[in-house]
Amino acid sequence: GLADHLGGLEYVAREVVKAEEIIDYTPRENVAERLAKRFGAGVGAGRRIERGQQRAAVDLVDGDGVEEQLGKRLEAVLHALALVRLRSPAPRTAGHGIHPLRRPAHDVGVEPLRRLARQPEHTARLGHAFAVAAEERRLRAKADEVLEFLTISHIADQKAGMISGGQRRRILSSSPAGAVTLAGTPGHSAYEQARDGSEIPWARLSNVAAVDGSDVHLTIDADLQWYAQNAIAEQVSKTGSISGAILVMEAKTGKLRAVASSPTFDPANLAKATPSQLRSSALQDVYEPGSTAKVLSIAAALEEKAITPSTGVIVPNRLRRGDTTYKDYTDHATLDLTVAGILAKSSNIGTILATESVPASKIEQYYRAFGLGAKPGTGFPGEPAGLITPAGELSGSQRFTQLYGQGVSVSTLQMVSVYQTIANGGVRIAPRLIDSIDGPDGPTTPPTPEPTRVVSEQTAHDLGAMLEGVIGPGGTGSKISVPGYRVAGKSGTAYRYEDALRDYSGYTLSFIGYAPADNPQFVVAVILQKPALTNPSSSGLCGPVFANVMNYALQAYRVPPTGTPSPGLPLTISTLPGGEAPVVIRDSRTNG
Repeated sequence: GLADHLGGLEYVAREVVKAEEIIDYTPRENVAERLAKRFGAGVGAGRRIERGQQRAAVDLVDGDGVEEQLGKRLEAVLHALALVRLRSPAPRTAGHGIHPLRRPAHDVGVEPLRRLARQPEHTARLGHAFAVAAEERRLRAKADEVLEFLTISHIADQKAGMISGGQRRRILSSSPAGAVTLAGTPGHSAYEQARDGSEIPWARLSNVAAVDGSDVHLTIDADLQWYAQNAIAEQVSKTGSISGAILVMEAKTGKLRAVASSPTFDPANLAKATPSQLRSSALQDVYEPGSTAKVLSIAAALEEKAITPSTGVIVPNRLRRGDTTYKDYTDHATLDLTVAGILAKSSNIGTILATESVPASKIEQYYRAFGLGAKPGTGFPGEPAGLITPAGELSGSQRFTQLYGQGVSVSTLQMVSVYQTIANGGVRIAPRLIDSIDGPDGPTTPPTPEPTRVVSEQTAHDLGAMLEGVIGPGGTGSKISVPGYRVAGKSGTAYRYEDALRDYSGYTLSFIGYAPADNPQFVVAVILQKPALTNPSSSGLCGPVFANVMNYALQAYRVPPTGTPSPGLPLTISTLPGGEAPVVIRDSRTNG
């Protein structure tokens, strides 16, 4: 009998800790009712359990040794649990009994356990039993804490608002891959009882087995998430930005390894969280991307054979189209750039001249193929599709502004997916946030769309070489570097539309890139919204954060430098072989 009684200790410890958890996390007026429901008893018994727990807490004196502490705790709690769980009184009349299927495999006697509690030689076993149960509780609490701390908390809390721990475990139930149920379904057994409380043989009415819940494994890397979260929080604070975001994606798989937003909230004090803090700006906000979207129109022009990286473009200080005059970020004399130079120096005018020969319908086709205008497909609640104006509905000015990233709205995840496509040789892989699901029938991987080729491998290669030029000498990101690695990327600065004002106010700054440029492993995006600075620079404010996060990711995953030189494409016509471009594009519309 002793072995059986010792075998029941862990069961008792689990029940005790579960009672403690209910008492700690349930409003005072509902404690007895919750306890009664958990232990299959009446409300009166629930009150006895509560009093037993309180008495156990009072009886544990700081001066007591471990043996006395464990003994007092067990004896105090056993008194409360004995009548309602371990040794339920038999009903006075025969009838139907319904009990959860979580009873111990054998009956646990109360008195023998009380005697064990007073014997020092068994306190080690008692201590282990309580430690196991307490550790389970700690891990459950830690899981909730991590869920809230990571931006994956935004998957739950930022969509659902202030939710309870139990809801957190179920929050993904309507998320990707359809009806993933985190919480299991309790089973029950109904049978006829004799007058003495025993089950009448062959009189079982029903027996419904419990169904285990599912464990959802996210693609998020906790260490990389922690680093990205701290990096964006620090930069948002330093620049006075109203918000910021960092996304890290694996270039070859589409798996999201970090999804960080700032400002965020204190998971221990949700009552003080504001609606804006409960959003995931990394996954839910839309904005006009600006120059990071120039790769889209240039990709279309490359794929349609309208240009090459060495095509020459004569870039004036102003460009007239229809009733609108376009300009670059700063005034300049007429420039003789290559298409590579246009991207490296981020010329709006040069982008229009290089890509306007591609029909608007074709531009729209490529934008949508890259994933704009449609939800990215992670299943994240509130995931936006952004906005692409159909070619037939474009205004005169929007026809040209969309070529350099204005007049189109995107999410950060959509833009990361664009750069993933380029980094992956022109093949787009749908972003993934859920890695696998361990369900009742074993582990499964959520279905994802088949990879799609958006542009040719040659076009992707040419774009990558030009994006390296952005980081190289003469490019707008020449001060951005990840020591030892080749980096490809693009900065973006766009006017920020503010719904409350129904007008533009401030800027959206961004930097998106990938590394190593010749064997891409990670795509990193850094976004800052409306920094409180005069003439803010996207390369200056987002670039260093990008470099730090990228460097951390490459080191953490032990990605070796390739050791190969950058292509160093000519940025001006005069630096081309022979000092001449095979084709030169000029503005021939003297009157617009």
